[in-house]
Amino acid sequence: MLLCRLCLSVRRYSVIATAKPSRSVEDKSETQDWKNIVIKQLDKEMRDKKTELRKENKIKNLRSQIIRYTFV
Repeated sequence: MLLCRLCLSVRRYSVIATAKPSRSVEDKSETQDWKNIVIKQLDKEMRDKKTELRKENKIKNLRSQIIRYTFV
């Protein structure tokens, strides 16, 4: 009985050791590179959008100041 358990565990570990990985290391690094590229692009777009919103807010503030000064 002990021998059978030992054989089963050895067989199971040998199958695990010889199984091919689902993805190679190169694929994972390439995927990680693409993720980094996408993240950088999204960060850049967000910064651009924030800059654009800041400019719009400055323009709105200036307009409101001009209106305040002209009607006061």
